[in-house]
Amino acid sequence: MRIYGLAAPFPKMNPGHITILGAGIAGLSTSFHLGHGNCSIFERDPVHGGHAGSENFFGFTVDRGPHVSFTKNAYVKELFAKNVNRDFLEFPVRTRNLYQGTWIEHPAQAHLWQIPQPLRNICADEMIHAAGSPSAETPRNYRHWLELSYGKTFASNFPAAYTRKYWTTDPVNLSVDWLGPRMPKLDVKELQAGLVPETYQNLHYITSIRYPKSGGYQSFFDAFSHNADIHLAKQISSIDLVDRNLWFADGSRHQFDRLVSTIPLPDFVNRCVQVTDEVRQAAADLDCSQLLIVDIFAPHLQELPGHWFYVYDEDKWATRIHCIERLAPGNTPDGWTGVQVEVYFSKHKPYPGNPSTIAKQVAGEMVEMGFISGDDFAAGRCKFGWRWAPYANVIFTHPRRGALEKIWNWLERYGLLRRSDDLDATTDWTREPEPEGLITMAGRFAEWKYHWTDDCTLRGRQIALADKLAI
Repeated sequence: MRIYGLAAPFPKMNPGHITILGAGIAGLSTSFHLGHGNCSIFERDPVHGGHAGSENFFGFTVDRGPHVSFTKNAYVKELFAKNVNRDFLEFPVRTRNLYQGTWIEHPAQAHLWQIPQPLRNICADEMIHAAGSPSAETPRNYRHWLELSYGKTFASNFPAAYTRKYWTTDPVNLSVDWLGPRMPKLDVKELQAGLVPETYQNLHYITSIRYPKSGGYQSFFDAFSHNADIHLAKQISSIDLVDRNLWFADGSRHQFDRLVSTIPLPDFVNRCVQVTDEVRQAAADLDCSQLLIVDIFAPHLQELPGHWFYVYDEDKWATRIHCIERLAPGNTPDGWTGVQVEVYFSKHKPYPGNPSTIAKQVAGEMVEMGFISGDDFAAGRCKFGWRWAPYANVIFTHPRRGALEKIWNWLERYGLLRRSDDLDATTDWTREPEPEGLITMAGRFAEWKYHWTDDCTLRGRQIALADKLAI
């Protein structure tokens, strides 16, 4: 692995023309920051935008996967604001949890008073003990981390249950290198305050969000596509890393000088002519969830307070629910509500393959929870549909680092330059940029990291900064 700092000069390179695979936010940001005249983008789908794109569905504006901007990065905040001519909404958020018919403010550990008895007292005693007497043990896995942080009872009933729904596997199978600020650990004073009835503590890492007034989340980054050289409906069939040729399903061919891939790493690896059995197996060891998004629209105003909701109950399909008109009123016609419901699958929780049946069952859950009027649903006045996302979230199972090590080492033979953080689950954007090679990976699925849309934007900028230092 090569590690560069200010004292070590970048290797000089002729950047050549840059071919980018994927026109999602990472690919568009890369072309935007490098200069569209230097890049060509090839996108599998008939539209650009990728996982964070937006579309019109039954006359409603919906995102292909629920997204909001909560970045603290000043560069991304300003860039997104400029991209929508500062025509965005910014507001504090309220998120809630459903546990066995009881609504609990989020995060649940900050609102113990809402947990039903006798579970409340058991959780509180264990959590206060854990906070007051922190363990010196090193967590062996995510379940162990949860138990050390919150006690076994809260860990089992809340985050462990949600992990099996969202991450589709038991927390014992997950590492802890992805956590960051995502699971707040409260001190004794905060826990005791959360036992006082009617107390509300906004201790989640997301306290306020931004969202475009119109056009859905894609409006924040759609300006990256202006004047870009984007070739749509170009499905990659094979990649020759030696002759530097791309072949597409339509029979066409493209030769590249440099290649930036933002497509899912297993797809990239398995399309390479030179792939070995060992590397193919490493790609198979990388875990990712799949997402069934159920969109439901009803001709009434939403009564339940909150912007999005987490469902802990494992007997329900619904995992997370977003109210789209709460993000921007223009997302729905006047007098209508729209909810996006996330249902997750993976090789650990196989997809049964009956989306219409699941969508109808999810709609019934929305009636039961109070999101949708039972009368409107029974009378057929609601509209609902579903969409499938084969890549949703990287799952940080224990084999991830070893699998990535094998893949990166193999790709080094063909022009990839290893980065000092290429095994890390997250990226520290305050670090100096490192040089990029003839093959570069960018974005959540290509780098197999816990990247949000601000990370994907910054990755494109990072590649451009590295090029400027190398020329």
